[in-house]
Amino acid sequence: MKDPKQLKEIQMRADSFARLMDDAIEIPVLGIRLGWDSILGFIPGVGDVAGLLAHGFLVVQAKRAGARKRIYLWLLWYALIDFIVGTIPVLGDIFDIFWKSNRRGAAMLRKEITHQTSKNSTF
Repeated sequence: MKDPKQLKEIQMRADSFARLMDDAIEIPVLGIRLGWDSILGFIPGVGDVAGLLAHGFLVVQAKRAGARKRIYLWLLWYALIDFIVGTIPVLGDIFDIFWKSNRRGAAMLRKEITHQTSKNSTF
């Protein structure tokens, strides 16, 4: 079991990463936020692979947190959807802006960390 302070640091890193990858820049007037994942996605071929590899950061954070296997599966599922749909020209780029797979993964990890800390606070 991880120390609650360590788990909080892991969650802060995951949240910061998700903001950077999914919400770093706001498009004025439209009020739409996008991040480096969306920007990289505009680079044909290379961008989608780079985004897929970047999802590995959340998997590493889940490993550090001692997450259950199903959390890994969800993180990989989000990454796979982001990658596959992202390879479709134009539609994939639009989808990526709204899908926010890194935010979804960070939220999943947050739930897992909450589960771990609540489970262990009863002892």
